[in-house]
Amino acid sequence: MFYRYEAWNEKEQAWEGIFAALTPDHRRKANQFLHNPKWYDNHPDTDSICWFTQLGYDKYHEEIEALIENCIESYYPLKYRILKANKLDNIAMQGKIQCICLVS
Repeated sequence: MFYRYEAWNEKEQAWEGIFAALTPDHRRKANQFLHNPKWYDNHPDTDSICWFTQLGYDKYHEEIEALIENCIESYYPLKYRILKANKLDNIAMQGKIQCICLVS
């Protein structure tokens, strides 16, 4: 199973990855336990989305949800959702914690 946290972007009227919606302080806290996949270093302009693997979700979902709730309570209302998928298409990188899929 794969999981993706998304937040509603009012300005763009679209769902986006949750980390783009967090405050800089909350992103710094997330980076203490979760790092950007190195794949992005070699593919900075590639249109892609990142998903958690089952292991990644099991390991980090409590910390991520605590960050989201703290952001909501401390700063601003944030509408978010968790997408779940049994299978992903267009996989560009499959790690133990995260998986990156190309957007076509």
